[in-house]
Amino acid sequence: MKKEHFIATDDSAQLTLPIKQKARDLPEEDNTVKESTEYQRKKRHKSHPGRFPLQSHLPVNEILIEPEENTEGLNL
Repeated sequence: MKKEHFIATDDSAQLTLPIKQKARDLPEEDNTVKESTEYQRKKRHKSHPGRFPLQSHLPVNEILIEPEENTEGLNL
């Protein structure tokens, strides 16, 4: 099994790049070209209107489940 280790050095030349002028010292040039684009698109209509209603012959059972513990003082 091979293990690799990072050995830190105190060589400060490795941490900096020899750049003559920093980007923040350069004057800002406004060479941007503004253009506007307009287009039209067709909206697709939903092929499915949503949930279908349940059939009327199906039985409906409403079950209310209450907690067994004391819930006084709880923010619900």
